[in-house]
Amino acid sequence: MASPPVRPIPVHRVAQDDALALGRHGNRAQAEIIEAARALFGARGYHGVTVEAIGEASGRTGTSVYRYFANKTEIFRVLMADLGADLLRHGRRLGRLGPEHGGFDELRMWLHGFGLLVHRHNATFSLWRAADPGDASLVEPARRFIDRWCEVVGARIEEAGVDLDPPALATALLTTAQRVHELRTRVPWTCSETDLAETFARVFQLAMFPASVTGFGEIRQAPRRTRRTPGLVVAESVPRPSGSGAGPGSGAGALRLRRPLTSRGAGTVQRIITAAADVSARQGLHGTSIKDIAAAADVGYASVYTYWRDHGDIVADLTDQAAAHLTGWLGSASAVGRGPGCLPTVRPWVQRYLAGYPRHAAVLRSWTIGAGEAPELNGVRRSVATLARSTFDQMMDGSPLAGLLNRRCAEAVVCALLVEFPYNTHLFLPGWPGENTADDTVSVILARGLLGDL
Repeated sequence: MASPPVRPIPVHRVAQDDALALGRHGNRAQAEIIEAARALFGARGYHGVTVEAIGEASGRTGTSVYRYFANKTEIFRVLMADLGADLLRHGRRLGRLGPEHGGFDELRMWLHGFGLLVHRHNATFSLWRAADPGDASLVEPARRFIDRWCEVVGARIEEAGVDLDPPALATALLTTAQRVHELRTRVPWTCSETDLAETFARVFQLAMFPASVTGFGEIRQAPRRTRRTPGLVVAESVPRPSGSGAGPGSGAGALRLRRPLTSRGAGTVQRIITAAADVSARQGLHGTSIKDIAAAADVGYASVYTYWRDHGDIVADLTDQAAAHLTGWLGSASAVGRGPGCLPTVRPWVQRYLAGYPRHAAVLRSWTIGAGEAPELNGVRRSVATLARSTFDQMMDGSPLAGLLNRRCAEAVVCALLVEFPYNTHLFLPGWPGENTADDTVSVILARGLLGDL
């Protein structure tokens, strides 16, 4: 597989005097500070942690921490390097893939080991993209890790003769595995870790080797033509508190504006809400401030408050827009086929979802990890989740693979794939090796691994 040249990842060198660098006490202090920071980042998030808090958690003062590290970003880079090294070691452990039992067992055990790795690095996995997107010292190492991962794991995929793009599939494995294990620890999915690893492996095994379904047991008889399930039941309508003023073409109804919107202000409001979506996609809903939004929209700080009371109202509007997008997309699932030949119907459905993903990424990612929205928005999230589960269940009811997949585990895998993989391909790592084939990779995984296009 052709891969771009990858620069070596620099070895971390902490800022410290020679005595500390050579002494066992200094090495032990470094390790204690790093482990304290790992726990704090996981509990409070990157932006909620200070050097002083890290010092206190490690039994030191903030001043003592500065003897070893210049700032918290430097500490976080150490955690990223640790994660990257473990990822690459695990990637190299992947053995020979194939449609036979041995190939499936290799994939299943490898994915189980990946779950253990995620548990160790859960905080770093969750936070490294939201730490500081403008800091090249954090983003560039991530790019290099992804490039190397694609090179190592993609080589195994290519050796097996899989007809999917190796870099895209390698990244789908990485991002889905990370998010699906995080979902299980932070969201009450009703499936065991063993069942989750088994289902995850089956979905991706079938995506790579459709013929291997014969090794999983009996499948339902499906017609050779595309099968459609008309009239999916739409769950209760998505509730939203009433707002004042009309939203400028959001497709989600009225925005929560402080004043009626005039034609003169419509352009400014559109720039602000678009900037809020863009910045929040990179920094997270709760890692984005009014100041960040104003800067991205190229408006004055006070201009944002001219139209919205606070950041919470902007988050609520972004939530409404995401809910409207998902409700419309899920409602169109009746056009998706099941069984052999369904891929052509899956592609436009996936493309519709991905076309709106960049604007709604912040809300989608927040929902899937159970982030604490304002209480009044919980009803929106629950209603969309109800509709998503209803849609998923009816799609599975029409799939010849229904009896071969644990339904709730398969739901978690699909959720992780649809939320995390596009984040990397569409937002965080534009220009990566598999960018141009990412959309089709998602479609094939869903068609073969879930809906039975075998």
